[in-house]
Amino acid sequence: RTGDAIYYAPKREKPGTRAGSRAAGDMTLYNLSVPEVGSVTKPMPFTRAHRTINVYVKGLNDPAGITVEAHNPWKSYDFYFRNLDQKCSLTQQTAPTERNGITYEHAGFHSGYGPIEPDMEVVVIPGSNPVMKTTVNLEEFIRDNNLTELDIINILIEYGDLGVTVSVPTWPIKPIEPGQ
Repeated sequence: RTGDAIYYAPKREKPGTRAGSRAAGDMTLYNLSVPEVGSVTKPMPFTRAHRTINVYVKGLNDPAGITVEAHNPWKSYDFYFRNLDQKCSLTQQTAPTERNGITYEHAGFHSGYGPIEPDMEVVVIPGSNPVMKTTVNLEEFIRDNNLTELDIINILIEYGDLGVTVSVPTWPIKPIEPGQ
């Protein structure tokens, strides 16, 4: 892996269309000229176009599986990464992953990057008892844990004898270097 992908979207002329139309046979969105000799240097600002929400579950051993839903993340954005006032719901079955020698169930979501709003939440649903849901409001989670870096939001949900604990995982995050 070499790190996170960078996502771009062509500017929308109006909802549902892009600059350049496949229907009209015009596939040209951008032109780039490269000189035969020398180079052209132009600074380009990069911005993250998506947010990653990782949910790690520990202590909920359900043979019927675990489903995690992300409610109301941003769905899409234009070329300038402005949200288009569209939200969605995403669903994923967890898969085992290991961190520091401990196995967790994991679900990861990628959504448009935008402000965190009060209606955004993740819900953990055990397959054998879908009534026993655990809901985490993202806005409250971010505020309660004093998170300032919102590109990647990691949530650890631990089930134990005394109930459910929701926290930020404490394992070290190893940066991915180019070529890894």
